[in-house]
Amino acid sequence: MSRLEKILLKSREGIKELFNGIPMPTYIWQFIDEDLILLDFNRAAEEFTQGNMANYLGIKAKDLYKDRPDIVEDLYTCLKEKKTIFREMDNEYQAVDERKYLSVKYGFIPPDLVLVHTEDITEKKELEDKNFKNNRKR
Repeated sequence: MSRLEKILLKSREGIKELFNGIPMPTYIWQFIDEDLILLDFNRAAEEFTQGNMANYLGIKAKDLYKDRPDIVEDLYTCLKEKKTIFREMDNEYQAVDERKYLSVKYGFIPPDLVLVHTEDITEKKELEDKNFKNNRKR
């Protein structure tokens, strides 16, 4: 292995470790043959889904989110318009069979990737709802 190949390999390993070190669940979708395919996820996503993410690698966004066209639309809009999209959404996590309220950020990475960061804000939303209801009673 040449010196350059060793440097590139070390760089790739460093990037993978950096990706895995991101503290929020992060997913990479790639546009392949007219579909967005789940290409990778980080350690936080694996923990968040209780070890079930590997079951979804290679799945098409349209299949994973067949009941959530809004998510599919956000993924494709991010890809086609090459722009970042922020959303807060209620989501049923199939991997853990739980409902979560999420803050989601979709980011375009040239030439054909969409990086998705998610943050579980369920507790925050439940507290906001509780405070809102308490204020309405007054």
